[in-house]
Amino acid sequence: MPGCIFCAIIARQSPADILHEDSEIIVFRNVLRWLPLMLLTVPKTHRLQEDLWSNLGHAGRVAAEMGRRFCPNGFRLVSNFGWDALQSQPHAHIHVLGGGAMEALTGRAGVTEPVLETAQFTISRRHSGWPPVVMVAEPRAEAGQYTLWSDEQMVGAMGRELVRLGRDLCPYGFRFAADFGWDALQTQPGGHIYLLGGAELGHYV
Repeated sequence: MPGCIFCAIIARQSPADILHEDSEIIVFRNVLRWLPLMLLTVPKTHRLQEDLWSNLGHAGRVAAEMGRRFCPNGFRLVSNFGWDALQSQPHAHIHVLGGGAMEALTGRAGVTEPVLETAQFTISRRHSGWPPVVMVAEPRAEAGQYTLWSDEQMVGAMGRELVRLGRDLCPYGFRFAADFGWDALQTQPGGHIYLLGGAELGHYV
């Protein structure tokens, strides 16, 4: 896509420190340095965030593998959608953030309200104080984060429903996030994806 920096990197028209590449996905270092490790997991085909998360494929698994490889003490996966989430690039991508302690994603967990239940997963709303909209998608079967994110079909199905809820509840933007381990302050013990929105969320570390 003309004018897209990610497409230019994929075409080798712009420099980048590339750490992984396969037929569908490329992973390179972010030029930002807010944390010791900031990677971008990017599909080679120019797609929008909502398109990616409606058919995630193995992008989520690659992102989780990069986090585990470079951040053994924990990391966070993040995707930003729209203005409130400070999305800066239209080309779909997943941030891999780690190498140091991060702030909590939400306030303390409060009342949980079921929103959607399927045979494979549930999505609940958590009234935790901040941000105004906090949803969490979890598989019904017990699964840790790495197990969940290795299941491309499950993560994709959860992502599709979260995109739909994000559009409905957060018209100015929303964020997907998942915590892995100590540095990311993981409080959700099993596999999960958060949907955060309802206000300007600020930066994502």
